[in-house]
Amino acid sequence: MFGFIIVFRFKNRARVIQAHHGFVHVKSATSAAVEKAQNNTYTYAHLHVSNPMTAIDFYILGHSDELARFNFACRLSEKVYGEGHQVYIHVENAEQAQRLDDLMWSYKPESFLPHNLVNDEHQAQVQIGWQDHPAHHFDVMINLSSPQPSFFSRFGRVLEIVIQDETVLAQTRQHFKFYKDRGYEVTHRDLRG
Repeated sequence: MFGFIIVFRFKNRARVIQAHHGFVHVKSATSAAVEKAQNNTYTYAHLHVSNPMTAIDFYILGHSDELARFNFACRLSEKVYGEGHQVYIHVENAEQAQRLDDLMWSYKPESFLPHNLVNDEHQAQVQIGWQDHPAHHFDVMINLSSPQPSFFSRFGRVLEIVIQDETVLAQTRQHFKFYKDRGYEVTHRDLRG
């Protein structure tokens, strides 16, 4: 008999997915049901899901220039990196990536933030990219591009930085609506005060 069983766990709840002979069964699982599934003669896989949906944070700045946005991206990257996370910063193009890369070396004289461009042969904890796919990153993405990249949902957390520039405001409003319409948890932090 061919078949498989997968047990998903999330927040102390389990779901068992069983498939055999072309039929798929999904059901809630108690500890006894999970144990029974593990003892079954089917192929068995265990999958722990820690964060099923990307968390989205908007940081609203009072400034209107791109340099302020990039400076804040540097500070935010340093904070997130200091908390032990990998950071991928997504920008519009290679020129913006190089400008941000240069700024990260000088934005705060007493600071050192290990970073590089994604196409560099080394892989730092903080990387800047503009391509279609961010290689091995999956932890935290700071998005400075529009539209938001299609791969945003592979990250545990996406951070959007809003400045008081009409173009950026319009773009980030679209991003906010996009995320909300799809059921993502969206928070905003108003730093204009």
